[in-house]
Amino acid sequence: MQFMNGLRDMLIRHGYENIQGTDGLCWRLRDQGEMAIIQLVPEQLPGQARIPLADRDRWGRELERQQMLVEGCRTDRLMLVLISGPPSEEEIQELEAFPAAWYLDKTSGTVYLYEHQRGDFHHLRDWLETFAEEYFQKKKEYDRNQFFKALTPVNTSLIAINILVFLFLSLIGNTEDAEFMYRHGALTWDAVAVDGQYYRLISSMFLHFGASHLLQNMVTLAVLGRRLERAVGSWKYLALYFLSGLVSAAASFFFTLAGNPYVVCAGASGAIFGVMGGLLALIFKSYVTGSERRRSEIGLRGMIFMIVCAISYGFTATDVDNAAHVGGLLAGFVIMLLLDLLPDKKSKKDM
Repeated sequence: MQFMNGLRDMLIRHGYENIQGTDGLCWRLRDQGEMAIIQLVPEQLPGQARIPLADRDRWGRELERQQMLVEGCRTDRLMLVLISGPPSEEEIQELEAFPAAWYLDKTSGTVYLYEHQRGDFHHLRDWLETFAEEYFQKKKEYDRNQFFKALTPVNTSLIAINILVFLFLSLIGNTEDAEFMYRHGALTWDAVAVDGQYYRLISSMFLHFGASHLLQNMVTLAVLGRRLERAVGSWKYLALYFLSGLVSAAASFFFTLAGNPYVVCAGASGAIFGVMGGLLALIFKSYVTGSERRRSEIGLRGMIFMIVCAISYGFTATDVDNAAHVGGLLAGFVIMLLLDLLPDKKSKKDM
């Protein structure tokens, strides 16, 4: 939800109309034979050159003069300056030269008034208080709905399991120690080829070497997994995640560990690359079916950029199992195409 858009809607509800040629920054209302003009001053963006209030006021005075000539009536103007958080000392000092200017805090809805400023402007102060109360209540509900909307059941459970496993192992040992990770389910050549411990193909998917390894994987999974699960449903997503994870582990076993049997492998990245492959498969299908909506929802350019960066990093870094990544990506693509042929028990949700 955008604060500025909500503010403009509030002005429209109270009878204000946008002054043409101002890009929605100046609004006018006839009030008892006088033209009330509200000049909205947007918050300065990061890296943007700061425009002094004097320059804003000069532009507003010229606009006010034009309105007075066109409408043939007296005008009354207020600058409503949007800020985030309480004004700084510099901002307060700057405001002293402009009695008809208020600071409006976007984060709380507070209007900052000082002794030299006018206390009201055509009932605007009461309107702003009501608007702020309604806006932040709606924003709270919107944010809560968006939060729960993002918590798809399977993807959220997978993230929770990975985090809980990591926390447990961190309590009893060092997750960055290869020997410790081997004893708790990581993948090695001898453990599978000699001892037949095939369960490690799955257990290794839930182990991570340190907090940064976990964080990187879980953030990626949170962003991509939610999209895929909402697109294909929970059961298909779960099947793709585990099958591509198994293929990824097998690729790691045959291509990485076979050449270096003393390496210890672990991590969810292979399954996550499977999720990427699944999303690419949906994009591929959207080109075949002509569904531009799905391509825009998934974000084709962003997906390709992410995959290229991840694969490129795997070929240059020494501690990345790129065989697992490529295996998971290809597996996810193929598995998704096969799973998408299965009938749905119910219609797919929009992403």
